[in-house]
Amino acid sequence: MARKHRGVLVGLVLGAALALPLAGQRTWIVDSANGPGTDYLDIDAAYAAAGVGDTLVVRPGNGMPYDLPAAITRSIRIVAPGPSPVPVRQRCHVQNVPRGDIVVLDNMDFSTESYNAYLTPRDCSGLVIMSRMYASPFVVGGAGTVLNSDRVVLTRFRNYPFGGPALRGVDSNVWVIDSDVRPYYSSGQPAIGLRGGTQFTGTTARRRTTWLIGSRIEGGIPHPNGLTGPDSGVEVSHCDLLIAGRSTILGCAECGAGTWCPSNPLSRRYPSIWRSSYSPPDPRASWLVRDPNTTLDNCIRPSVGYELVREFPAVLPGEAIRGQPQSILTYGPTNSIVAVFASFVHGEEPVKLSVGDVWLDPYLVVAIGNAAVATDRTATLHTTIPTWLKLGDVLVYQATSLSPSGQWEISQPGFAVVRDP
Repeated sequence: MARKHRGVLVGLVLGAALALPLAGQRTWIVDSANGPGTDYLDIDAAYAAAGVGDTLVVRPGNGMPYDLPAAITRSIRIVAPGPSPVPVRQRCHVQNVPRGDIVVLDNMDFSTESYNAYLTPRDCSGLVIMSRMYASPFVVGGAGTVLNSDRVVLTRFRNYPFGGPALRGVDSNVWVIDSDVRPYYSSGQPAIGLRGGTQFTGTTARRRTTWLIGSRIEGGIPHPNGLTGPDSGVEVSHCDLLIAGRSTILGCAECGAGTWCPSNPLSRRYPSIWRSSYSPPDPRASWLVRDPNTTLDNCIRPSVGYELVREFPAVLPGEAIRGQPQSILTYGPTNSIVAVFASFVHGEEPVKLSVGDVWLDPYLVVAIGNAAVATDRTATLHTTIPTWLKLGDVLVYQATSLSPSGQWEISQPGFAVVRDP
């Protein structure tokens, strides 16, 4: 099945692209080493000159950190299209991005500037995609705080913080896809007081949701003074949590104050998931919907509230490297058939259907292929990324599943930013 569908993305997208222009406009080259074709030496200067919808391609340069703009307020794509992230510094807010606009930030390393680099989406109605972000143990806040925003996607996000929480969402809809969020490890164990974990809070005025898809979330060790962040894997309050795609959520284990000992059966184990203790029908109660293939090393506390365990589809695309094969891992209900579709990302709101939200561009959708899931409920499809795609193009993928009972469902989206080898 996979061989049959290899190359579909090349053929169908090429045919459609002849009739429809791509969304991007001008591409600017940013290179601190001032190599051939360089337009600007730093990111903040290039952003100031760029127009709405432009792309900044950031080269490795001389190895010194690039300065981010203090604020990003319009459609822009800032991408480092190679295999390794570029170091960045500066406290940057992605803020007030209007509905319909798209901000894409790809392949940045915040580990070089202790206490002096973070990236915070806030007050955004548009779509913000943060891909291949790495935040070190010495970055407080790092790339992991989202405030009052409608659609923020973190894909292939890696955050190992000095202080917790590693990822925090406040009054926001957040997608955490194929990501790894855990405390900083030293000598094989989490450093004391360096908490990982995540916190997501909403309000009674607006219902917010967090999706964890194919991700690993781990709580950290509490400090004896109790001053740092969460020790549960996920803390959720006043918002809903949906978990899919074989995610792993671990609570911290300790024998005593600040002592890590997960192998000790007498150790204190913090909950994998801690949620606000409001009982239905209280509107503050959080929905928890999780796939049964989710790994939890401990309990969910408190045990009140809405909870639903069921099988549903998910899609995790591999990296989109120009001219190379791409593998797309999908999940579906037991004995189901899954199909995968892709398009360029667009800024319009997803179309809401009873079987799921549609993120695909209705004017340009590519069928990647279909397959029956294996006994572990997975199927892997393959395609090839065209060489003519632009660096910084973003592909969005969705899987559909058809169960033996006739139930049809659409997955949450997966994303891949086009890059070079």
